[in-house]
Amino acid sequence: MGERKKVYEKFSNLESSIIIFLPARDLVSIIKEMKELLWDRQITIAKEITKIHENIIKGNLDNILDKIKPIVLKGEVTIVLSSEANKNKDQNVDINKEILDLSKKMKTADLAKYLAKKFKFSKKEIYQKILIFNKK
Repeated sequence: MGERKKVYEKFSNLESSIIIFLPARDLVSIIKEMKELLWDRQITIAKEITKIHENIIKGNLDNILDKIKPIVLKGEVTIVLSSEANKNKDQNVDINKEILDLSKKMKTADLAKYLAKKFKFSKKEIYQKILIFNKK
């Protein structure tokens, strides 16, 4: 998962939807990894596009695994993952306030982890923000 984790971190900062083609046998493990690193994004999974047995499943990373359990996973699937970038940009003010409020109460690494999870940013990005605030 090491290489894919780096890719997911890059995905978390994109301002557009992400389209991924992958073997169906890898779908469950990929979704579990995405859920852990990309949080609760909207996801669409398409199987057999433009064919008689076309199947499209929509949900979010939290509930999609339950929806794909009854489906036979063979061949290739297409994943369309929504962007959260615009939502996160609106939260910058809240993050800055939280950094100011909590930076004296928590260690930098713990604060970065907490805020990354709360605001769905990458931990590295939050950590850099905290360091900038600490220099001021």
